[in-house]
Amino acid sequence: MAKVIHTKNTYEHHDWAKNEDGEIDDFAFESGFHNGPRCTRCSHSFCEHCDPDGYNEGPCIVEKWECPNCHHKLWPHENANFCSNCGEKLDWTE
Repeated sequence: MAKVIHTKNTYEHHDWAKNEDGEIDDFAFESGFHNGPRCTRCSHSFCEHCDPDGYNEGPCIVEKWECPNCHHKLWPHENANFCSNCGEKLDWTE
């Protein structure tokens, strides 16, 4: 059994996706009548119409979990006992 590799990086501000003109892409996120930017690091997004101050939300937190054997990306909400890629038995304890 091997401990899952967990990394957490915190950035002061989001890194908003840009359009071809180099400006923040206000349509990086779209759903029905809602649209807004999307962070390229953490994928955070918001509707610029419903939350016009959303650009100031922070910090940007990026967490990753990976198999210690093959470095396959894992999802903690799945709470898997084994890596789906290599079969390594996983230990999720901190």
